Parts: sequence; structure tokens; C-alpha cells
Amino acid sequence: DVNSGFIAFSRDALIALNRSTFERYPEPQVLITACRLGLRVRSVPVEQDARRDGRTTLGVLPALRMFYRFNVFILGELLRGRAR
Repeated sequence: DVNSGFIAFSRDALIALNRSTFERYPEPQVLITACRLGLRVRSVPVEQDARRDGRTTLGVLPALRMFYRFNVFILGELLRGRAR
């Protein structure tokens, strides 16, 4: 589930992914690696509880910085995959 970050794996997927190391952004790295390994990836929505405080603790500037860094990271991962 892309909203909650909940990820489930089959036993075979865990065995295949266990050979990899995931560093800065493990959730997208896992998905990219799974696709590169030819594993089936599906999105299955899950129900999640509402926030206890009702809003994020991340401010606007830190959120923009995280968004930028994340997208640069993903672009690098995707380009690195094409170079192989």
C-alpha cells in the first residue's frame, strides 16, 4: 500500500530480495529491485487508522526538501538500472 508503506512478500520474493542491501529509501528500493528481478508487484490497499494528532509533524520546507531528495534518489536508481 503506497499510502501506509505496508508491504507483504511471498517466501520466494523474500529469498530473492534477501541478497540485496537497501539504504536511504528502502521502500522504493525494494520495489525497484523486485521489478528488476522480475518479481510480480501489485498494489493492494489496506485500511489505516487516522492520525492521532490529525496532521503531519513535518513542516513545509522539510517536506519539500524530502520530496526533492527522494525524487533525485529515484531518478538515480532508475538511470542506474538502464546503465546495467
